[in-house]
Amino acid sequence: MDNILSFGVALLFLSAAVIYVIIKNRGWNKEREDQERENLERHIEFVTYKIEMDELEKQLRRKEISKDKYERLRKNLEERHQKNITQIHSLEEKYR
Repeated sequence: MDNILSFGVALLFLSAAVIYVIIKNRGWNKEREDQERENLERHIEFVTYKIEMDELEKQLRRKEISKDKYERLRKNLEERHQKNITQIHSLEEKYR
């Protein structure tokens, strides 16, 4: 009878440990997925910014736009990029 009782206690302890590890892993996985999503959002924003800047420079080289218009559009693009990056950072802080 003592063996059955000690076996039951050991089984209960192991069950509690397994449940604890499962719950802890869910939290770690969620943190890792959130970090990957944030990195992807940041990467997408930088790639979009780079593509748009390249397009502006290409238009300037082809003389499709004037130098003044280029400067104005570049400035607007940089401001929008900064705004998007700030928004991504604020969302990161909000969900932490």
